[in-house]
Amino acid sequence: MTILAASLAVSCDMDKEPHGTLPDDEAILSPADCRSYRNGLYVNMRYLTTGPFVYYTDLQTDYFHAVTGNGNPMGNNINAGILLPSMEEFEQIWGTCYATIGSVNFLLSKSWPLIDSGEFSEEECIEMRRYIGEGLFIRAYCYFILAEKFCPAYAGDIAANPETGLPIVTTYDPTDDNSQYPGRNTLEETYAQIFADLDEALEYIEAFEVIAEDDADLPGAMAPYVTSDVVRAMKARTALVTKNYQLALSCAEDVINTRNYSLEPSVSLDTFWEYDYGNEALMLVTMTQQYLGYATGSYYLRNTGNPYYIPTQGAIDLFNKSTDNRFGVYFGQRTITQTESSPHLYVFTKFPGNPLLFTSVNNFQNMGKPFRISEQYLIAAEAAAEVGQESKANRYLNDLKARRMNGYTSEQQTGEVLINRIREERQRELFGEGFRFGDLKRWGLGFERSEGQDNSVINTNGNVHRVSYQPDDYRFVWPIPKAELDANPQLKPQQNPGY
Repeated sequence: MTILAASLAVSCDMDKEPHGTLPDDEAILSPADCRSYRNGLYVNMRYLTTGPFVYYTDLQTDYFHAVTGNGNPMGNNINAGILLPSMEEFEQIWGTCYATIGSVNFLLSKSWPLIDSGEFSEEECIEMRRYIGEGLFIRAYCYFILAEKFCPAYAGDIAANPETGLPIVTTYDPTDDNSQYPGRNTLEETYAQIFADLDEALEYIEAFEVIAEDDADLPGAMAPYVTSDVVRAMKARTALVTKNYQLALSCAEDVINTRNYSLEPSVSLDTFWEYDYGNEALMLVTMTQQYLGYATGSYYLRNTGNPYYIPTQGAIDLFNKSTDNRFGVYFGQRTITQTESSPHLYVFTKFPGNPLLFTSVNNFQNMGKPFRISEQYLIAAEAAAEVGQESKANRYLNDLKARRMNGYTSEQQTGEVLINRIREERQRELFGEGFRFGDLKRWGLGFERSEGQDNSVINTNGNVHRVSYQPDDYRFVWPIPKAELDANPQLKPQQNPGY
């Protein structure tokens, strides 16, 4: 059974029965039904890991300028620093995540009674618990997306404050009575729920992997399903955000030490990003020409006309063009024909469109790669540095840079210099993958967008191209969408500051 993508990109009642499902008493009656419903959740993952879930936050920060006359695509207001609760961008992210959470809760409400019924073998129950584990992981993934965007940065002095987190919904209990809709929990409770879901997911998925017979069900590069390694990678990411550096280091090292994944050699980087093939991704959210997600590269590359957004000069200057193997994969030169001069400028090419997914033309679709081994190296390096294990932090940083830079010589840094080197490398490695917004927020840093490669082709009206945020700028926390405030009376007085 497939959950229709069109139903996900809207604001919704968080307890509503998922679109496209059968009635409550008919939908999930066997392990096969659990499997079919769980497959629908992977359809959701195609959208949660591509398109606006990747580029909205990067457009907001210091990476990209809007090209003059770009037709006002979604994201334009974000790029200009104009954030309003009524904007479709915020409703899309909020609604998609909560629709998916509702679908997970529905799966759980129907699967546990089957397991508890005593009608199925232990192996069948292990299989159904695996599907529950995958659902719990996806629920945690959605709550993480929402917390990163709609909640303040995690800090011990505010995490327990009322109304700093998200409305937490963990049961399937649909109602038309909006007085029963939940208000916001604390930030501490929100992340506690994410960790609880991940821990339970790990237990069930690991138990299944013991009996799994198909290699596709086991941890390994480009796994099509959530594996125990993927769950640990998500725990490492969440622990880093919540400043639990010891846990972040432990989880990241657990993944690295499996040796299931390897940093791509320079000659394979372009294949990895264009054809979605290689050994770096812990998980590949698979697509076909008939079953696609969002187009991640469509704002940066177009079949005709200029791209909508091009990298800032500051973004280009992050890289050493002559020695960094990533530069030629992440950027390529194109003629921008907005002015008579038609300058030849760098455009962002990390998501060029997989030819195997083309329809009649390049649709700029690449499969979602939500977890890469390089991110785990960076998490391990940052977490180790934060707990004073500088030798280990240098090792992970040097291992990554040696794989990315021609002629790289290992360095040993300490203190603030080491932290800054790790942050700079995180910028380069994860450029354009949606991490910059969250990183700036958790580091407590602001930004100022640099001048353009050529200001004659970008939107400079009102100095909009030099948008800047102070570290405490309210726009680092997105507004709860107006549609949700209108639908849920508990949320009306709980809007984020500044909106």
